[in-house]
Amino acid sequence: MFMAWYDQYFTPQWKTRFHIQTSKVFEKHPQLVDDAFQNAWKSLYLQLTKESQEEVEAPYVFTIFKHLLLDDYREHFGRCRPFQWVKRLGIVWERIAKLLCHDTQASASIIAEQLGSQAIAEHPEILTPNHIESIVIQLKAKEYCSNIGAREQSFAEIYDSEDSRYNLENNLQDNELKLLLDIILGSDEADMGLHALSEHIIKQWQALGAALDDVLSDDDRLVLVLIYVEGYKVTDVARSLNQSAHKIRYQLKRVLAKIHDTLQKHAVDLSLVMTSKEYE
Repeated sequence: MFMAWYDQYFTPQWKTRFHIQTSKVFEKHPQLVDDAFQNAWKSLYLQLTKESQEEVEAPYVFTIFKHLLLDDYREHFGRCRPFQWVKRLGIVWERIAKLLCHDTQASASIIAEQLGSQAIAEHPEILTPNHIESIVIQLKAKEYCSNIGAREQSFAEIYDSEDSRYNLENNLQDNELKLLLDIILGSDEADMGLHALSEHIIKQWQALGAALDDVLSDDDRLVLVLIYVEGYKVTDVARSLNQSAHKIRYQLKRVLAKIHDTLQKHAVDLSLVMTSKEYE
């Protein structure tokens, strides 16, 4: 006898929804969509069979599926980590390298479209059609990132002590909070919002993302997604995961402590960042 979740989520309607999400993730690689969908769908089924309760919430199920897709994507292409020589050339080069990594056949005009008019307006002297084409040609001419999943030996940036000192510029602005959460959760959406970040955050971008990768587990990220992205309260998350609210509250406290410690090491003030008490 199947659990109640099978009749709820393994239906033609949900299959279509899952397939649409797969197409979004693998938009630049349509030949991989069907296999990726099947892999994630089967893995979702296997994961849900381990649930001790018959009913699970829709946001929880969809979040699991999205994470399975991202795992599959990274198995194929890895997470784009521009090499040090690219980073030394500046944030514009890094952004173009990441776009090119996701679509290696992209032309300069396509890259310009993906950068968007706002980014081009921010850097009119750099993001001219000819300059973008020149950057694309130079990036394609040599290895510019680890697109097969391997990382460079060291992600740590070496900064002058003057750059690393705590000062008022290091405080997070309101428009940086969502982008910070995107960094923490490893979301590609954060890459296109770099123009909204302060200079200090931009300097810390790569090292910060790598450090957060190291300290946060998949379970940590799932709790963050359910609470800060899907909007669940701690008690709702506990019910969905079939755990006590006390345990989830303790886990969230530890996750936020990890993030706090990591950002402090990168001289980023967390005074404006969300706290667990808001979600009790």
